[in-house]
Order: sequence, then structure tokens, then C-alpha cells
Amino acid sequence: MSDEVKKKTATINTVQYAAYLARIAIPFYRNYNWFIPYDVDNIYPNKIKTIAERSVSTTTAIGTHSDFLSGQGFGDNLNEIIINSDGDTLREVVEWKGNDWSTYWGCALHFNYNRMGQITEINEIIFEGLRWSKDM
Repeated sequence: MSDEVKKKTATINTVQYAAYLARIAIPFYRNYNWFIPYDVDNIYPNKIKTIAERSVSTTTAIGTHSDFLSGQGFGDNLNEIIINSDGDTLREVVEWKGNDWSTYWGCALHFNYNRMGQITEINEIIFEGLRWSKDM
């Protein structure tokens, strides 16, 4: 085979091939009647998480900011309080929510109450799956 034919039939690896691809943005619009969407495609928190996971410096910055926000917790006695049936402590929840706040600038918790109106459990809600209702 001649060199000309070899050049035409040579396989190109994905890195070389990806350098020549231009992504076409196709807007996808939906009518969101019952909740407030994040961005046009409603996956903004997921995009932020993906972008942050791909960058070492962003991951480090998020970790530093999260450590700053959570600090040393509430003190020795309050840090060890078990707040749900999974055995999570108040300190662990503060660390998780500090990470959510550093990444998404938002966080969410679910409070369970008994019939007397007292809080019985505090559970984590994963922020990237959360959407705001328009009824609020």
C-alpha cells in the first residue's frame, strides 16, 4: 500500500478526533408548571458537580471553603449528638452541608417531627436532586 492510502485509512484515536469536533447546542425547552427549573435543561447542579469533579483546583477550592464553613462544629457535646436512625451525628451533617454550600451555594435538610411538634430526626437531602415548588 502506498503512503497516500495509509494516510486515508489510518485510524484516529478519540483524543485527536475530539479536537476536531464542534458540539452543536440544541436548546431543549419544556414547560415547567409546578417547579422552578435550574437553567433551560434543568440540570444546572449536575453540570456544576461534573465541572467541579473534572478540575483538581476547583475540587481543592471547594474542600477548603467547605472546611472553613464547617469549622470545628458546635463543640464537643453537640458534635456527638446522633440526629437520625442512620447514626449520623450533627458534626457529619454540618460537614456534608458545608460541602453542598461550597459547591452549589445551597443546601437542604429534611426534619421529621412527632405529634408534639418536636424534631425527631434530621436527614440529608441531596441538593442536586432538589427543585423549588412554585406554590411556595
